[in-house]
Amino acid sequence: MDINKYNKYNIRDNDRFYADQFPKVNLELQILANEVAGHPGPFTDQIVIAFLKYHSLKMEWSDANPWLSGKMTDNAFTTDHLESLFTSSKGNPQFTKEYEEYIRTVMASAPVAVKGSL
Repeated sequence: MDINKYNKYNIRDNDRFYADQFPKVNLELQILANEVAGHPGPFTDQIVIAFLKYHSLKMEWSDANPWLSGKMTDNAFTTDHLESLFTSSKGNPQFTKEYEEYIRTVMASAPVAVKGSL
């Protein structure tokens, strides 16, 4: 664990997740979702959420989606705020559930990058 990391957010037991309250989380997630959209693969949501939440991935996910698994474990994306919000919300399962659903929604709605040129 990086000793320079700390919880950036104070999530209380009865707080709810509202995306507009976390602009830095939103920015990191939008960038991540747009990057990932150009490389579709299985278990995308599971890989993203599990890595942000636990820094751990199931082997079957890594085998099925090596590009995304590699990028996540190599820290190719800036995810400090995304990870910190998970850490800060460990004591609030409702908040965490809502946050995970939000991540899934954003990942699913990211525009697919078009490679090549006209």
